[in-house]
Amino acid sequence: KELNSRPDRGVLSRVATMSEARKKREREEDAVREEAIRGAKKALFGEWETDVPAVCAIDFGTARTGYAFAFTRRPDEIKANTPGGQEPGKTNTSLLLDQDGKFVEFGSKARDAYYEYDDKGGMLFETFKMRLDDKHSVAEPLAYALNGKSQPLLKVIVHSLKYVQEQAMQDINRSQDKALSAHEIKWVITGQLLVSPCLPSPPLAPSALPCCVEKVTLITLTCFSFCVCAVLPTVPAIWRGVAKGMMRKAAFDAGMISSEDSDRLSLCLEPEAACMACEDQRILEQGEQNAGIQQQLLKNGDRFMVLDCGGGTVDITVHHVEGTSPLKLTEICEASGGPWGSTFVDQEFEQFLKKLMGDDCWNDFKPSSAWVDVMKVWEDIKLGFNPADCQDDSAWKQRVNLSGLLGGGILGRRTLQECVDTYNNDFGGSLECKRDRIVLMPFVQMQEMFRKVIKKITYHVESLINGLSEQNTPVAYLYLVGGFAESKTLQARVKGSFEKHGLRVIIPMRPQLMVVKGAVLFGLSKGSIIQSRVARSTYGYGTNVRYDSSDPAHARRGSKIMNGKTYVNATVFDCLVKQGDKVQALSTHTSGIRAPVFAHQKSVT
Repeated sequence: KELNSRPDRGVLSRVATMSEARKKREREEDAVREEAIRGAKKALFGEWETDVPAVCAIDFGTARTGYAFAFTRRPDEIKANTPGGQEPGKTNTSLLLDQDGKFVEFGSKARDAYYEYDDKGGMLFETFKMRLDDKHSVAEPLAYALNGKSQPLLKVIVHSLKYVQEQAMQDINRSQDKALSAHEIKWVITGQLLVSPCLPSPPLAPSALPCCVEKVTLITLTCFSFCVCAVLPTVPAIWRGVAKGMMRKAAFDAGMISSEDSDRLSLCLEPEAACMACEDQRILEQGEQNAGIQQQLLKNGDRFMVLDCGGGTVDITVHHVEGTSPLKLTEICEASGGPWGSTFVDQEFEQFLKKLMGDDCWNDFKPSSAWVDVMKVWEDIKLGFNPADCQDDSAWKQRVNLSGLLGGGILGRRTLQECVDTYNNDFGGSLECKRDRIVLMPFVQMQEMFRKVIKKITYHVESLINGLSEQNTPVAYLYLVGGFAESKTLQARVKGSFEKHGLRVIIPMRPQLMVVKGAVLFGLSKGSIIQSRVARSTYGYGTNVRYDSSDPAHARRGSKIMNGKTYVNATVFDCLVKQGDKVQALSTHTSGIRAPVFAHQKSVT
């Protein structure tokens, strides 16, 4: 007993020595592993950006928004945070303005604050980003709040970006001795291919330009040359140039950049950003598992598809791997996609609620804060619902907590049980009601919420895969990323539809963060990972051509006299890039010398 109660100091000393040796060995192993990871990343992505202190990316989504950043002195450490929070993730793309249009809150905090403002004329805006690509929108598109009130779309986006930018800058400066300003940071916003001319002075009138072309340069007073180059933003791969131009102006108005044409703002394709993040994650996983940094998943000659499923849109790109050290990709076909995001599943649920409550109750419910409560419940159900968990389809039912409908007289004098009985009678349903607050929804009805949207996604992907196979350019991998990719139902359907044909479906951890993390990598990388793209549109400009009476086309159009010279009596389109053409990244396409019609001409209209 005496020996056991008195510690042997010699033994303790040897234990302490062994512990220190083990800690030293672990530190050395960590250092070797970190160096291997940095080396693998540098080999994959090339030289890192050093001209700015930090790169910050904003994934401004239809349903969710997040940001991530990295300091250029430690490019291997990418931090992703929820705007207004401390955890990695994204928050709701929700903006609350007061009745005078002044900023109140953004994100999940905006939804929470709506309780205090819904009866004071407050305006809660959601899914407004879809208005960016509204082809039928007026000159100044509007965003509509839940209560039907409207504000200029640009103003709503500016308020949103300004909030996220301020949150990101607070995060970036938390560990800085000297605070950085937003203008010192390189910003990346996720998006699609943008084609615009080089040499930014002086510009054409915006109304005279195609939606994708921002500026044309007058080289001299007697001749000028038009150039087109690829410019990368992160925004959906299917956005038009008008949408991307508005994002750039919004970034300027939000104080992110010092001028609208600042090179401190880049727009980057969401699917391509996600691809970079997936390869980066693979390197990190190999390093953490002490497996050694092997060659990344993608190899020379591989072809792969990125399926980026967000809240509003699904964006799809297909690339061929030209090189892996560093990574070099060429686009095989045009970026494509459609409005098939998770918000359209939400719309199916809203239609169910409308039938359950009746039109009159629905009209009172949708603008109220109670709607926010119910949609919070639905969001968790939507992402967590997994058909594989339902062993007995006929017996399984989804619990939907609709206690949010019980306050404020939303259902009038009816109980939830009465609403359920009416629904079952009118629509042949088999809903059940428990404790007058829980609705049990049959498995088949839950599946139907997803069916239409997912069918559109899988049909489009299948048509792309079949078309590529017919051209002898089959794809080997499919990356499933984006906020909607968190849905177990979508994951199961994509895997079930395409893995049986030999296509490997890869779903990374936290797929909703792949785009924003990849956008940071895009901003950090000095080299151009994308070597070429396929033009989604035909680009060119109108010009006056001297009349040639021997040309039948000229004869059909007739002639006109300008400045004492005879020209074709119509504007002739001079094509720079045709739809479907392969365009090398950062290349220019010039039209040759064009002389002004008038000697005093100093601008193009």
